[in-house]
Amino acid sequence: MTQTRNLSHYLGGAWTASTGDEWIVDHNPSDVRDIVANTPRGTPDDAHAAVHAAEQAQAGWRSLSGPARAEHLHRWAAVMAEQQEALAQAMTREVGKPIGESRGEAARCVAILRYYAGEAVRNIGDVIPAQTATALQFSLREPLGVVLLITPWNFPAAIPMWKAAPAIAFGNTVVLKPAESASHVATLLAETAHAAGLPAGVFNVVLGSGAVLGPALLHAPAVRGVSFTGSSAVGAQI
Repeated sequence: MTQTRNLSHYLGGAWTASTGDEWIVDHNPSDVRDIVANTPRGTPDDAHAAVHAAEQAQAGWRSLSGPARAEHLHRWAAVMAEQQEALAQAMTREVGKPIGESRGEAARCVAILRYYAGEAVRNIGDVIPAQTATALQFSLREPLGVVLLITPWNFPAAIPMWKAAPAIAFGNTVVLKPAESASHVATLLAETAHAAGLPAGVFNVVLGSGAVLGPALLHAPAVRGVSFTGSSAVGAQI
């Protein structure tokens, strides 16, 4: 067994204690004596703080050029590549994946970041042929703003990155609410983002129960998009 971590939210580029005082105990499924982490049972105030951090960062992030955002994603991918083995070991310990599958998932995270770094430099609109010679028709894609990501335990790194990388590449800021039993891996993703110098508030992680955090996050006026992976019942509620 290895060390038990007391986790914190990652909000606005800083590790932030919960405003509540309750904890969720996160066990290693292959050895329930091994406590992987104590996860804060986040409060509605924590949810509001996460959305506020993302909202504060959004204007500055969307104002960057595609190549500038791409450079941030390339740096994040480089740090993720350095931490691949540690991330894989943490996945296996927290959610019980075979280590080979965890290593594949960690490598996939690096590939996702690199792919969307490339996508960030592509055209953000189209010129459309017009029937009138003097007319110019065009489309322009703009970021939504703050995007909420709600993710499950079974792919605790790849699914968050599948959602976060494209959102961030195209000028959105994100709030990630991971499954309670995948909280440690989510904080490791935040650690790599922080180490890569991703601007504060672009990627935020709030931890706790979906029943408590979900309504506060979903009803926040600043949240302009939601990406959810989970049960049909919860999806219907969202």
